[in-house]
Amino acid sequence: MGDALVSEMCLHRAKIDAVVRMECERMHDGLEQARRGSARCWCAWRWRWLQWLREKEAELDAAHRHVVELEELLRHAATESQANEAVAAGIRLTFDHLLLRNAPAQCFGDSDALAVVADNASTLPTASK
Repeated sequence: MGDALVSEMCLHRAKIDAVVRMECERMHDGLEQARRGSARCWCAWRWRWLQWLREKEAELDAAHRHVVELEELLRHAATESQANEAVAAGIRLTFDHLLLRNAPAQCFGDSDALAVVADNASTLPTASK
């Protein structure tokens, strides 16, 4: 009877060891799957983050190009404005010279008015490019 008991205990121990080994393998496999899933999740999150960053960089580049275009338009408008001011000054100067040359002094009533027109003509801005 003693040998049968030892033999049965060894059989139970072997069964218990097999169950424990099987459970350890199952848990190991589960942990490995979880690790792979976590790694996939991390890679997917990282990819989405990089994609978002690329989109924001593209938006920033587009905004920068737009600013450069607007600055160029502003420079062009400023140049045109200066040219228009020069043309207007030239027209005023021509008009004042025509008035001085063609209008007799008695039309103004006195020589002070002629001095005002001449003074205005001399203070007009000149074109600067």
